[in-house]
Amino acid sequence: MTNSAIIVMSGYNIRAVVAFCRWATANNVRFHIVAKNKEDPIFLTDYKNNINFTRDSPHLQHEPFTMWVDTLCHQYKYEKIVILPSTEYLNRFLLENRNSIESTNCIIPLVNERLYRKISDKYSFTKLCHSYGLNVPAEIDQIPENFPFVAKPRSYFSSKGSQLIPHLIHDTQDLANFCRTEDKRDYFFQQFVYGHSLYLLAYIGRNGSDNTIVFSQENLMQQAKGGSIILAKHSKFHQEEIARQYVSMLYDQHFFGLIMVEVRLDKSNGRYYMIEANPRLWGPMQFCVDNNVDLFGAMLRDCGFEVPKRLSLFKPTAHYFWSGGITQQSLPIVYHCYTGIEFANDFNQLRSEDIFARKDSIGLYLKELNRESDHE
Repeated sequence: MTNSAIIVMSGYNIRAVVAFCRWATANNVRFHIVAKNKEDPIFLTDYKNNINFTRDSPHLQHEPFTMWVDTLCHQYKYEKIVILPSTEYLNRFLLENRNSIESTNCIIPLVNERLYRKISDKYSFTKLCHSYGLNVPAEIDQIPENFPFVAKPRSYFSSKGSQLIPHLIHDTQDLANFCRTEDKRDYFFQQFVYGHSLYLLAYIGRNGSDNTIVFSQENLMQQAKGGSIILAKHSKFHQEEIARQYVSMLYDQHFFGLIMVEVRLDKSNGRYYMIEANPRLWGPMQFCVDNNVDLFGAMLRDCGFEVPKRLSLFKPTAHYFWSGGITQQSLPIVYHCYTGIEFANDFNQLRSEDIFARKDSIGLYLKELNRESDHE
């Protein structure tokens, strides 16, 4: 398709949204942004010039999507428009309303709803990995007496329709808070796994290995309570046989699309344990973009876009660093096989790699100095 574009829903997962905007600008891929509201942080970047619509309500409905697509296709004579799968909530909405949304000149670059839920829901993906012989944390039948442990939602929505998130239970106070605010029937419980925190990052091609790209990172610093990654470095995990087993499993399930699989390496026994998977954009996407890992290009080529494979558009970075993630609300910072002293020693180099301390997003960088953190 020679005349196509992307719709980017902004306002959430802003780090990944900006990463896509940078990649698309460098690759001359046309994109149009729908801002969450007038306070959307995308207005603080150079990409405010790509904002075509500002939402009146935070609630998603299929009628506005139809209007946005029709308006853009009429104005720019686009043949097709792809909706960027930027957040879990958006993706679930798109899949539930796929028929009506794709009845316009629109492409949703996601697998079918049943398979998406199988991969994204923590309980079903845990069972899937276990069935393929991939290690998962030991499951606990009932709330254990020993700490720490993890309470994971069985599915994205509770029985009452509210969104659920994992809970790291470190002590009796965490447990009391969990029992007071959550319905235990919506969760399952797992042993907490210590060790190296790794992300397997991939685009799994529609036709298998022809358009599949893999990469990986080792996470060093993270917000409290399983929040967003603040600092990461290169990893060779994607070159390991175990990583190929994950990719092979996804092929076998006929999955395609963007995906991040989080694993932990327990050095005491040398085993990798699957923690969760996110079949969407993830917060540290900028690390892939900076290192010319062409996940976005692979996705769009699968959608029929004529995006050439280019070896190097960006200056590679040694780290992913998001200083805006260090806030009062994110404390205490969690260190993975890394220390605060090492962070202090590395800080001068890390400042030059900060994802928002760049010309196109300097306004957002300055705003984040006094902003609450978002989540991946």
